[in-house]
Amino acid sequence: MPRSPLPAGRPPTSRPRPGSTAAARPPRRRLRPWAPVVAFLVVSVTAAAMDLVPWWLVAVYGVMSVVCFAAYASDKRSARADRRRVPERTLLDLGLLCGWPGAIVAQQLLRHKTVKQSFRSSFWRTVVVNILLVALLVSPIGRTAIENLREVVSTGAGLLRSTHPVLGCRLAARWGSIGRWTSLLPHPSPPCSPAP
Repeated sequence: MPRSPLPAGRPPTSRPRPGSTAAARPPRRRLRPWAPVVAFLVVSVTAAAMDLVPWWLVAVYGVMSVVCFAAYASDKRSARADRRRVPERTLLDLGLLCGWPGAIVAQQLLRHKTVKQSFRSSFWRTVVVNILLVALLVSPIGRTAIENLREVVSTGAGLLRSTHPVLGCRLAARWGSIGRWTSLLPHPSPPCSPAP
């Protein structure tokens, strides 16, 4: 016997029929999209607690995640109001600049940018690139490269100090404050003595 059409004004439902097997199944929880954020949070906090990565790096991820979430929220609001949108390139760049955990949270909570496959694949590429760059930065190879860069700058500051004392001391002091702040760099030598 053919099914009777639905009464006018009543939308079709996707509820399972009472006797079907789908009615007995509990609803599936969607943990998979949140898994990278949870894993990253656990790994980064653990690594910072073990002094494998500096705490400021975890803070940068937190701040950039909030900024990225706000950009996604603004884009969603603009899309609904049919106003000028946040460019996809900006959203991808924010994700690349340590904001990808916030982007994933925004995508799931706001249900935004979850369908367009070209954006999704570009987004996940930026996540992989970001993780690889940060892993390189905090690895022994990255730390050695930063120390070598510091030596080059210090040598340049020493040469500059001998030819132009004030500018050389300013450069050495500026680089030293960056080195103390990041904790990735070795502590600098004492700053120049003030000119008489």
